[in-house]
Amino acid sequence: MKRSYHGYLYVIVYLMILRIVLNITAHISIFNFGIIFDLVLMMFWIGAIAFLLKRIVIQKVFYIFSAVISTIFVIGDSIYYDYFGIISAKTSFAGIRFLSEGQTLEYDISIPLVGYIVLPILILVIYLIISNKKKDVFVFRDFAILSTIFIVQVGLFLFWGSYEYDTKVEYYRSDAFLFETMHDRALFSEKYGYYNYHILDFTRLRPQPDVAELKQEIDEYFALKENHQVNDMSDVYEGYNLITILAESLDVRFIDETLTPNLYMMKEDGYVFDDFYTTVYQQGATCNSEFMSLTGLNATSSNDWSNNVCDAYSENYFPYALPNQLADIGYNTYYFHSGYKWFYNRETIIPNYGFETVKFQEDIIAAGYDDFNEHFDTNMLDFFDEYVTYDAPFYINLLTYSGHGAYNQTDFDIYLDRVN
Repeated sequence: MKRSYHGYLYVIVYLMILRIVLNITAHISIFNFGIIFDLVLMMFWIGAIAFLLKRIVIQKVFYIFSAVISTIFVIGDSIYYDYFGIISAKTSFAGIRFLSEGQTLEYDISIPLVGYIVLPILILVIYLIISNKKKDVFVFRDFAILSTIFIVQVGLFLFWGSYEYDTKVEYYRSDAFLFETMHDRALFSEKYGYYNYHILDFTRLRPQPDVAELKQEIDEYFALKENHQVNDMSDVYEGYNLITILAESLDVRFIDETLTPNLYMMKEDGYVFDDFYTTVYQQGATCNSEFMSLTGLNATSSNDWSNNVCDAYSENYFPYALPNQLADIGYNTYYFHSGYKWFYNRETIIPNYGFETVKFQEDIIAAGYDDFNEHFDTNMLDFFDEYVTYDAPFYINLLTYSGHGAYNQTDFDIYLDRVN
């Protein structure tokens, strides 16, 4: 039987065109081994499946399905990258519920220009597949070289996943850590393939951690720590009320004696801590910073749908978080945010820190403050008027937008000419 690979080649060429599109929209470089991995992977699996499909109609349906699904992922990732700076993961589909609930006010979502470029090419490919009158015929031995390369890939994956490192720091900086955790989705796609990333993300089974073993490791760690020594600062603020403010995008350069007198007074007369470390996050920086400030724990990056701890660990309970500890000694605890409660899943995780009263923009507006404006930090006082009681010491955490930029490019650039 004579070989015929027309439909197969149409799909493979189209998938590689999509990889070039990703280079433009999501900065996933094509000048890396990842594109070779992708080429071999898709040639192998699409060819192998098409080889098993005996009827021409089913074969064509499979080709068209492969092209359409790949297009959806590439255009979807182009949009996702535009707003979050990363490409999507399997868990990203949890965010679709926000679309169904109409909770997209923070974003000006639109199809990127590249989507309008890709769609005509997709239509052309579908037309070529449908108009092809001959069934693709594969000779099994034609896959011998391709299969050999694919086996080499699998061998590399097994090697990367099992290599031992002398220290954890070496491991965290290694390609093995990137491969096992897929923590940087774009870099993973560059090195190991974009299509490979999504296939692994949907199919990889991750072992469940041994909770008892982890608890024992933590107990042993704290058992070796010295007990806290009482010093001049111990209990110096006992009984005082406490207010913490997470001011988004606030830089000390903008704290001025005239423009921001209260902040200036706090900075000049209060305690300033210069010895701190904050990780750079691909996404969810506010949520992760808030997590660290309240729990004292490092917010390790996750491959959850939005790549931040508010989604990855929202169901956890944090007994040693600051609000929980203050609540245990009789403080009333309050959490106020001028933004939306659904954003970063705060309505779920915030009470687990120990906040008894948790209120957001929706709550203060529903309480009758129709003129509440999320962009004015002074309007945060509305929460005090409505919800705070002063019959016991209180702890209040304020999350303000402060100097936060806009969530869509139109508003973000509104003063661009003045900035320039």
